[in-house]
Amino acid sequence: MLHFQKIFKGLSLSLLFITSQSTYANAQESSINLKFNKDHSFKIVQFTDIHTEDHHTDPDKKKYNLLGMSEAQYNYLTMSTILDKESPNLVVISGDVLSRSTSIEKDIDQVLKPIIERKIPWAFVMGNHDHEHGDGKKIISYLSALPYSLTELGPSNIDGEGNYVLQIKSSNQDKTSALIYMLDSHENSTLKNPDGTSADGYDWIHFNQINWYTQQSTEFTKNNNGTPYPALMFFHIPLPEYKEVWRAGKVFGSKLEEEASPKVNSGMFLALQQAQDVEGVFVGHDHVNDYIGYLNNIVLGYGRKTGIGSYVYPLEQGGRVIVMKEDSREFETWIRTRSNKKENFASVPSYFKNY
Repeated sequence: MLHFQKIFKGLSLSLLFITSQSTYANAQESSINLKFNKDHSFKIVQFTDIHTEDHHTDPDKKKYNLLGMSEAQYNYLTMSTILDKESPNLVVISGDVLSRSTSIEKDIDQVLKPIIERKIPWAFVMGNHDHEHGDGKKIISYLSALPYSLTELGPSNIDGEGNYVLQIKSSNQDKTSALIYMLDSHENSTLKNPDGTSADGYDWIHFNQINWYTQQSTEFTKNNNGTPYPALMFFHIPLPEYKEVWRAGKVFGSKLEEEASPKVNSGMFLALQQAQDVEGVFVGHDHVNDYIGYLNNIVLGYGRKTGIGSYVYPLEQGGRVIVMKEDSREFETWIRTRSNKKENFASVPSYFKNY
């Protein structure tokens, strides 16, 4: 969320490709097949804004120091607690793993350790701070080569790194039953002021990304005899419509800071309404927002900030849990905290329809 100077933009990531795990990872991931469980459920844990850092200034840092753990140990225990309690089919990391300039490979490996140890499939989308640490293509390429990763670089003819679709298969057939769209929401605005200086604000999902999503959705719907597949979408920076859903009032959860959405509305939400497949959008970015709302038949939600790095107080670190139901547009969601609390449970969208 916070603006960092881009003094590390040129940091070399050549070491990211030197890993003894690559061959193993490629063999493992080729056999990963996301599939609904026998009870027709599919569980996702969303981790977001882990922010590997060397120091903190917020009140939670005092508690973290008293525990006598390093930041990496603290984050490891947070994620391990949630994973052991929830046993998800998939972990989605919705950006901002990185926040410092040193040891990018080490930071990524430490963050992913509890997921890889448990052999859970996982997928990643870039956050604005991840982009600030160098070549996004190299970061995504490194992530995609790690064990149990479903992360993809995505098509080269559209903007961003990590635009891709995950297919979830039926519980009893080898056919697609649901989709998960992953998009790169970029970093800072590319607009210029009249004097040539950079305009304030964050970037937006670009038009060619929206066109790509629309094409993917249209093709999947066509292959499903004209019926859109139930789908979710993950990216990092909230759409401008997050401000609208809060004002509309069909919302629950915490809003402790203003939504840091782009100032430009590029039309992503309108494309979702027209395609009629995505039933829920989930983001990170705003560390002390975790609300979920309902706008024009689409659920708009935040994750819960997972890492101790950067500002987080007064919300407890955690993750969002989402349970999709096979052949249904209804899903359940809640927050699982570091201390193993279950918060803000709802079955949506029926919760909002009865609001």
